Amino acid sequence: MSEYIVQDGDTLWNIAKQQLGDGNRFEEIKRASGLSNLFNINLCTFKEDKFVKAVTSNGYREPSGKYDNFIKSCNYANIATKSEAPMYLATLLHESAGLSVTEEMYNPVSINEYGRYIGRGYIQLSSEANYKAAWNELREYYIQHPEEVNHTKDLEQVNFVKHPENVSRDPHAWNVSAWYWKNQVQQHVNAGFRATVTKGVRPLEPHMDSRVTIYEKVCLAFDVSQHL
Repeated sequence: MSEYIVQDGDTLWNIAKQQLGDGNRFEEIKRASGLSNLFNINLCTFKEDKFVKAVTSNGYREPSGKYDNFIKSCNYANIATKSEAPMYLATLLHESAGLSVTEEMYNPVSINEYGRYIGRGYIQLSSEANYKAAWNELREYYIQHPEEVNHTKDLEQVNFVKHPENVSRDPHAWNVSAWYWKNQVQQHVNAGFRATVTKGVRPLEPHMDSRVTIYEKVCLAFDVSQHL
């Protein structure tokens, strides 16, 4: 890749897409430029200690080994602004009980509605249509990054449509969450956190007060102004 001058608002994903023709190749830029622990060039103040504080200040257990996955997830989700990152993390925390649960508890209503495709992931992906759409995109990503599927030669072993239980397992739980955010939620970020939840995440039970409380503490940990 030729020399590139970083512009305001750039993300590694956007640079990889522009310079290499594929946003999924952002890892190559990270390795070449020494940005191993940054998910957005302009968001580099979000170091691991702030991530840990954002989680634990909400009463959740310290997220051991989750930081790098969060960084990678932000890259894949194409997180582009300082105000968006806290919205994303707050949503992940609420949907997954502090990054500890990746499959919804037994819920007859959900099973009746979605069958095998109940809520899974750090953002609870549900419905066969979403599973299919996520797989269609991530399948191409896994072809480029076979290390994420243990170098398997048979991607059908991972196929979310045939094996929906895989969505509850890392790294897929992170990747489908980033996929959903990028494709369904991100367009509402500029309208504020509440609109992001109601119009993007679209939970059956919003629990908005608890979501806002988590978001406020994440913003405080990240030293970012709230955008409700």
